[in-house]
Amino acid sequence: MKKFLAILICAIMCVTLLASCDSLKHEHTQGEWQHDEEVHWRVTYCSWNKCDFDIIEEQHIDEDKNGICDVCARKEQYIFVLNYDKTGYILSDIGPGYVGGDVVIPSTYRGLPVVEIEMYAFGNCKDNLTSVTIPGSVKEIGMKAFAKQDNLETVIINGSAIVGVQSFYLCPKLKTVVIGEGTEYIYASAFEQCDSLESVTIANTVKKITGNVFAYCKNLKTITIPASVEEIGWACFIGSGFTDIYFEMSAPGESWDEEWDYGLYIDEEIGQETNVNLHWAEAE
Repeated sequence: MKKFLAILICAIMCVTLLASCDSLKHEHTQGEWQHDEEVHWRVTYCSWNKCDFDIIEEQHIDEDKNGICDVCARKEQYIFVLNYDKTGYILSDIGPGYVGGDVVIPSTYRGLPVVEIEMYAFGNCKDNLTSVTIPGSVKEIGMKAFAKQDNLETVIINGSAIVGVQSFYLCPKLKTVVIGEGTEYIYASAFEQCDSLESVTIANTVKKITGNVFAYCKNLKTITIPASVEEIGWACFIGSGFTDIYFEMSAPGESWDEEWDYGLYIDEEIGQETNVNLHWAEAE
């Protein structure tokens, strides 16, 4: 009899507890989910004050790797993938949540540095990117990563060791470029045919500027080349609007292309009408 009464009392208490829970407004909150090359995940938990439920972890797959979780359809601004040795992330593409405007690339993702911007990464946002700031964590800007951006006006690079081939090629409204400390290599045609380019600042860590980097930048009148530059490629400044180029070295380096200055002087065949003034530092 006592056993029966104990069971009955326990049952009544359970019913009372459940009724109490049912009388509450039940709200379940979704935690953050994050993206890698295989899976999205999030934590779903019960926020009932009087109900003690275990945290539930759910796997959320992104089979297409398009930045949209196949389960909850949350959209990310960028698509990141782990690099080969899993020491950092590569920004490989813009995601469905991308809004453009003045973009600041994050320096970390999921606790690891963002180390690279992959080739063609911003190729699908021609109209809505107006400026981009790249963090010092990024070591490489891939080929044509920001090429042909119709409304891009300002580029600030805070230490990318490699600025890739044609990475900012044919951006017609690009006016200002700041290449900060840590950048070492600016590869071919990186800023070619940026018709509105007026101001370029190059840090004294840059060692190599290869062919056609500033070719056909018609509004670029002056530029200063730091003493750190060991190599300049063929026709680096051809077809641009230069009146003066300032060099912080006293003469071309041994590794400079023999025709690095091709197109800087009067040449009717290419339509060059005036000579450019080259200003060299005094020899020590």
